[in-house]
Amino acid sequence: MTRLLVSVRNAEEARSALVGGAHLIDVKEPARGALGAADAATIRDVMSIVDGQVPVSAALGELADPSSLARCRELPPCQFAKLGLAGMNTRDDWRQRWAEALALLPAGVAPVAVAYADAEAAQAPPVEEILETGVRLGCSALLIDTWEKSPGSLVDHIDSLRLTALAMATNSIGLMLVIAGSLQRSHLPQLLRVKPDYVGVRGAACEGGRQGRLVERLVRGLVADLAVLPIDRPFAELWRG
Repeated sequence: MTRLLVSVRNAEEARSALVGGAHLIDVKEPARGALGAADAATIRDVMSIVDGQVPVSAALGELADPSSLARCRELPPCQFAKLGLAGMNTRDDWRQRWAEALALLPAGVAPVAVAYADAEAAQAPPVEEILETGVRLGCSALLIDTWEKSPGSLVDHIDSLRLTALAMATNSIGLMLVIAGSLQRSHLPQLLRVKPDYVGVRGAACEGGRQGRLVERLVRGLVADLAVLPIDRPFAELWRG
């Protein structure tokens, strides 16, 4: 069953997401970008609210930001950590730099390989290269997200066949697959056909969009949809909506 990842910006939102039934709480600061890093104190507050009821992941920003290394080193010991690779496609040493950053994570924190569907806009390496490298670096999951949040959602940047192939690849090597990127409730039927481990949302669970206030009722509706939406229509028809 595909589960719901909800991105929260503070402990109050974490409580709403948890009560709404979210299966994984992701801590980020959306005002700071696609993988905007929350402060370490905020991550600790969220972990205190969650109290082990579901896993917690934390966004650490982009590897190109020199501060990302300190964030890796100082991260509270949550379950998962995400570090983006925007701006790395023009660097020959991005694999080495990524490995060095992940080595700074506290023991027990599983790294997530983050690939941007709009890799050209993000100047990030292609999804397939990130997956290959992430496997060698011991990543536990692949997150496919979008870097730019205004020009459309994930489904506007990656076609169904490629997404399905990535789902099959991650499944075959035992990695979890997380799909995110300005996803709305209306996207769930087509994405469920891919059978990712998690669908990640922020704006779809908020009043006022990505920068707005997270609402328990919206989280609950998304969780309910994941449990009951049919996926027996032909895949191509689902993708067209």
